[in-house]
Amino acid sequence: MILLDPDLYFPNRFQFEATPAAGILLMWQKPSCLFPPEVVETALAAGIPLAHHVDIGVAHWRCPVDLEWMNWLLNRLGSPALPRSMHVEAIVWAALAMRFGGGHLDPRHWRCWHRSQYKRVLRKLGASGARILRSENLRHVKCFHAGGEAKWWLMEAQSQGILDRHQTVTTSGATVPFIELTPPLYRKQQRLKEWLRRSGYYTIFQQDYGTYSNRN
Repeated sequence: MILLDPDLYFPNRFQFEATPAAGILLMWQKPSCLFPPEVVETALAAGIPLAHHVDIGVAHWRCPVDLEWMNWLLNRLGSPALPRSMHVEAIVWAALAMRFGGGHLDPRHWRCWHRSQYKRVLRKLGASGARILRSENLRHVKCFHAGGEAKWWLMEAQSQGILDRHQTVTTSGATVPFIELTPPLYRKQQRLKEWLRRSGYYTIFQQDYGTYSNRN
C-alpha cells in the first residue's frame, strides 16, 4: 500500500521503492511535522515512542492494520477531543513507525520542502515562489513534497519549466533508519521556538497563506 499526499510533484520519470515485507517507509523532513505541541507532549508523557523527522507526503506500508492498537493509541492521544489539525496524522505515523519499524525514504530522491532561513529571507525581500523553487536541485529527485506555502508556487514554477527535469530515476535509494524523538530533545526544541517567538522572529517571518495562495 502506498499513500500519497495531494501536494506532491514528480519531476522525473521514476520508479517507486519496493514496499518492505514488514515495517513502514516514510519521507524524511529536516524539522518534523509533529504538531500541535500539546498532542506531542501527551504522547511523550504516556511513554509512546515517536519517530523524529517524519513527513507524511508518502508512506509505504504492508503491515496488517492492528485496529485494537490504533484505537488504543488514539484514545491515549486524546480522542475524540483531538485538535482538528492535519499534523495530528504525522504524530500517528510517528508512533506507527516506532512500533512497526522500517525507515525513511532516501531524501536524495524523496525531497521534502524545507523553509530554510535563506528561503525565508528571500521571500521577505520579495522573491517569487517560482524563483525560490528554482534553488531546489530536482535532477535526481523522484518526488518533491511541496508542503506549506510551496504548494501554491507549483503551477507558476511548472509553467516556467523550473520543475520538470525529464530524467529517468529508477535507482533504489538507501533507507534511513528511524530515530526516536526523545523528551529531552523535544523540550530543547520547544525552548528554542519559545525564544524565537519572544525575540519577534515569527512576527518578522510570519507565514501568510493568503498571500502565498495568490502566488505573489
